[in-house]
Amino acid sequence: MLPAGGHAVYIDMDRFFRHTPNRMEDFRGIGLIIELIRRYGIRASEVGPFACEWDQKSEEQRQGILNLLRFAIPRNLYSQEHMDYAVAAVTELHENEHVIPKMKITRGASLRLRHFQAGLEPVYGFPVGSSGS
Repeated sequence: MLPAGGHAVYIDMDRFFRHTPNRMEDFRGIGLIIELIRRYGIRASEVGPFACEWDQKSEEQRQGILNLLRFAIPRNLYSQEHMDYAVAAVTELHENEHVIPKMKITRGASLRLRHFQAGLEPVYGFPVGSSGS
């Protein structure tokens, strides 16, 4: 999202996934977070359908829910090399988006603040161009 803020950088998940479908209920922002941690040791947070409990909302309530990934950027901590590494990691995953799983909630779907307590399981291996269902 532009312009980038002084405290965070956001990636629009609806634009990130250009070759594989990205339905809100697939929680692929969480899948991207998993791959960032697993492959590169980079942490981010999802500010979208999982955190905002999209699947628990009415159609009207769903209208305002964005589908974003947030990277906190404390300026006094990270160097240009850190930024370059994060950009390279996100770029590589963007170019290979088919490796990013959709996610299935395995426990705690209706918990309050479920993004702190719920369990999710990745669903890997759906082919490029499929809905992953």
